[in-house]
Amino acid sequence: MKLWINLYSNWPMRMIFSEKRRGLFILGLFLWVFTVGCVGSAGTTVTLDTLSGQKGIEKNDFLFGRRIEVIDVIYRDVGGIMEAQITFKNRSKASTFIELKGKWFDQAGYEISDPKELWREVIFSGKEEKTIMLVAPNKEAVKVQIMTRRGSPVGP
Repeated sequence: MKLWINLYSNWPMRMIFSEKRRGLFILGLFLWVFTVGCVGSAGTTVTLDTLSGQKGIEKNDFLFGRRIEVIDVIYRDVGGIMEAQITFKNRSKASTFIELKGKWFDQAGYEISDPKELWREVIFSGKEEKTIMLVAPNKEAVKVQIMTRRGSPVGP
């Protein structure tokens, strides 16, 4: 306990900031970490409804939404099974890692995709454009919701 008190009393922030500014700095740092941590996993959600022909793009993370842009969303019917195609563009010069997952719904709005489906990892090089295809699980699917979130570099 005595060692902790000695370390705290010699802490460099004590010499740089007054007590009031130190408290505001620590509070600001905490709020920033909390905000980045909560928003970091949410990404862009693209909704495609074949019955109404409506397409919707919802950006839940401002920074992620600016880095990865949705260029195009189209669909087609192949033998009664719906295929969705979404084109993304990395607007950054740096490599970007994202994860995506599709949720399929029937005409009544019930989810018919496998809830155990895993997130797919996609790696974009700087300024790269990629097209991703998703195929409906069966003929009842009329609506798809494609969710993205920030990924992390995968090590060997």
